[in-house]
Amino acid sequence: MPSRDRVGMAQMIVAFLGTAAWVSGVLVLVVMAVLPFLENLADGSRR
Repeated sequence: MPSRDRVGMAQMIVAFLGTAAWVSGVLVLVVMAVLPFLENLADGSRR
């Protein structure tokens, strides 16, 4: 049945997009948390 295959493909695409969105959200949070720490390190090494 082609309609069932289409639903399976749609579910795979939705799952992939959901995972990609979740991963990118986590990456943004990690970068935002690490940036001030890196800036402090840069300031400390300059002095």
